[in-house]
Amino acid sequence: MARRRSRHERPEEFDIYEALDELDAQRPARRENRVVMVPSLMFMGRRQPEDLEDEGVGYRVPQDFVEWVFPQGAPIEVYPIVSDPVFGFTCGDYADLRYLELEAMATHRREIFYDELGFDEPGSRPATRAAVLAIFKKLRGPETQLVLRLNDETNFSDATPRYLKDQVGASERFLWSYAANFQRIALPLFGEALSEQRDLRPVARCLAGGKGRLLNALSLRDLDSMKTVHAAVSRPSYLAMLFALKATTQTQRNDVLGRLMDPVLVNRLSVGSRLEDGLWIGTRKFQSVSAGDAADDVVALLATGLLSADVDSATLTITKDGESFLEQIPPECDDPDWKAALFQEDGVIPWARSSRADEWVMTFFSGMRFGWE
Repeated sequence: MARRRSRHERPEEFDIYEALDELDAQRPARRENRVVMVPSLMFMGRRQPEDLEDEGVGYRVPQDFVEWVFPQGAPIEVYPIVSDPVFGFTCGDYADLRYLELEAMATHRREIFYDELGFDEPGSRPATRAAVLAIFKKLRGPETQLVLRLNDETNFSDATPRYLKDQVGASERFLWSYAANFQRIALPLFGEALSEQRDLRPVARCLAGGKGRLLNALSLRDLDSMKTVHAAVSRPSYLAMLFALKATTQTQRNDVLGRLMDPVLVNRLSVGSRLEDGLWIGTRKFQSVSAGDAADDVVALLATGLLSADVDSATLTITKDGESFLEQIPPECDDPDWKAALFQEDGVIPWARSSRADEWVMTFFSGMRFGWE
């Protein structure tokens, strides 16, 4: 219990004005702010590790800062090509501010952090890791250190760029090489189909699992949206889906549309004999692999006019533009086993299959450009 002071006791000397001056002169305590790269910002609710619970920690997705870039003005004679992915800094709104944030992070902290703990998104790990590696290479200085905590690790540790590249695997090399060749060799085959504006809102309103928002976004034709459209059609699964739908009956295509409108089945598409409940099985020559994002390819085909959907009659059809596009692609480019032959069950191409993936790209686009012997 506190001792009661006698009324005759003088209080300890206290200068109130000096205390006020001290308050007026106070400044926020300086902190070493830490930016941590993460696979996604959709982590609310997961328990944060103690070393990241302090103030001054900011979370960023690396793809906000860097994006794939492709050769501009290169003659078609140099294609097809294969290469590790090439990144440039993002353009558009806030791009300069993002770059300044990265530059400050590298200058003042001298450490670039990347954390996968608690993110159960194996399919996106190669892309995110490749983007982190690109950021590190672009901003590294003599003392810049890469600090990682991958999905199966409990603590941060220093890492070399070579170590992270090994963890990326060959998936991004394959996907970047495919996109680079497709945009140079195959995009001209679309003619005006890609630039045509379409009102697909009646279809979008009926799609489940956020696919309606994706369809509306891919239906826009401003400059930024066209970058998204080009990225969507330059995925190998886009053309593979068109081939798969071409090999189906009308009843099977209608079933695909039905699943797109079903919140339970939208990410478990079945397409003829090639996809079954969200798994790419091809000719069953190889182990089946996940194709959980196959609905995105159907949406991209709708947005680019190669497919059409009538929700009233629940009918999905290949359009005249779609038929015309397929007529320009050599039929030998239709490889039902491409995904199962190259990718592991976890959706990654290991480095052991890198040569096979390079050969597939070169053969595929050589056949598209020169014809198959």
